[in-house]
Amino acid sequence: MIFKSKYRDIKIPQVGIYQYVTSNPNKISEDKVIYVDGITGKSYTFSEFKHESKKFAAGLQDKLEFKCEDILAIFSHNLVHQYPELLETAIEASIDAKIPTSRLLLFGDKKIKGYKPYRSILIGDREIEPIYYTPEEANSTTAYLHSSGTTGKQKCIEHTHTSAVAMLAQRIISEYKLGPHSITMGVTQFCHSYSLGNIVHATLIHGATTIIYSSFNVKTFFESIQKFKIIHIYVVPEIILKLINNPLAQQFDLSSVDMIISGRAPLYDRLKRKFCEMFKIPILQTYGLTETSIILLPHPDTIKNAVPGSIGILAPNIKAKILSEDGHELGYNEPGELWVHGPNIMTSYFNNKEVTDNVIIKMDFLTQEILHMLINKRISLLVVEKKI
Repeated sequence: MIFKSKYRDIKIPQVGIYQYVTSNPNKISEDKVIYVDGITGKSYTFSEFKHESKKFAAGLQDKLEFKCEDILAIFSHNLVHQYPELLETAIEASIDAKIPTSRLLLFGDKKIKGYKPYRSILIGDREIEPIYYTPEEANSTTAYLHSSGTTGKQKCIEHTHTSAVAMLAQRIISEYKLGPHSITMGVTQFCHSYSLGNIVHATLIHGATTIIYSSFNVKTFFESIQKFKIIHIYVVPEIILKLINNPLAQQFDLSSVDMIISGRAPLYDRLKRKFCEMFKIPILQTYGLTETSIILLPHPDTIKNAVPGSIGILAPNIKAKILSEDGHELGYNEPGELWVHGPNIMTSYFNNKEVTDNVIIKMDFLTQEILHMLINKRISLLVVEKKI
C-alpha cells in the first residue's frame, strides 16, 4: 500500500536554490537584519547578505579560478563571524586531499600560521550576478551534506538545486506563523539538512531574523530567549532532554516563545508531555533524514489535533510505504520499515554507488531507517520500536 500526504501536492519551483531563497516573497526591506551572531553581535542585513555572497562568488572565480562543478568545502561552526578553532584538523585534511595550502582560507579576520582570512583574498568590489537555472539545469548538484551518523557511518549526500528547493517549499506549507516579524534561534548544526533548511534557508525566504550560536549551551539558550525575545526555536530531542533536567529555566523569562519545533529524530511522547508541563510552550514535531530532508510535518490543524505519540504527517508531494521484514507492503496500523519517495530525495551518496543502490530502489523509494513505524488512518506516523 502506498500512503499519500493529507497535504495537497504543491508545485516545486524549478530554479536554483539561490534564486529561490533571495526571491523575497514577503517584500522585506533591504535593511532588514537577517542573521545575528548571538555572541559577537555581528549581523547581516538582507542587502548585505546578497552583496557579500555575490562578491564571494566573484572572488572564487577571479582569485581561485572556480568553474562549474568545482567543489568548495566548508569546515566551520555555525557562527556568523567565525574565528578559527579547527585549523589543525583542516590542515591535515587538506594535505591528505592534496589541496594546495593557498586554497585553505580562514573565517574571521586574523592571519594564523601563514593562512589568511578569506575576506583578504576573495572579497573585492566586483559582484557576480547569480546564474538563473533552467528546469533542466536545476537538477544539477548544489551541495554535499553530511549525515549525522544515526544510521551508521557518516556519509556525504548529494542534493540538487531542485531537491533543496523542494525541501524548503515543503516546509513553508506548515510554517504559517513565520514571517518578517519572527525572531528565531539557530543552535543545531548547519551541515545537516534539518538546520540548513529550517534555519539558514528559511530565514531568507521568510524574511525572519535568526540568532545564531556555534553550539548548544543551556545558560546561553535561556539568556538568548530573554535578550532577543525569541519566538520560534528549532531543536533536536537531546536539547529537550537537557532543558527538562536543568533548573536554570526558572531564572529566565521565556514568555516570548510561542513554539518549539523538534526534528531530526523522534521526540518521544513522555519527554514532550513533561516539557510542555514545565515550560507551557507547545512543541511540534517534524522528522526527516539528511538523505530526504523533511518527510514529516506537524499536523496542519495545529497541535490540538495531533495524534498522541505521533511524530508528524507526510509532507506535501511525499509518498510512503511501510514494508515488513520480508519486503511485503503493509497497510494501516501495521508496523514496519518506512520507505519514502518525493522531489526532496537525495541523488546519491558521493562516490558510493554500492550504498546508494542499497537504500534507493525502483521508483526512487528510499530507506535509511533504524525505527519501526506505522501509519494510522489519519496518516499520522507513530514510532513503534527501535530496530536492533
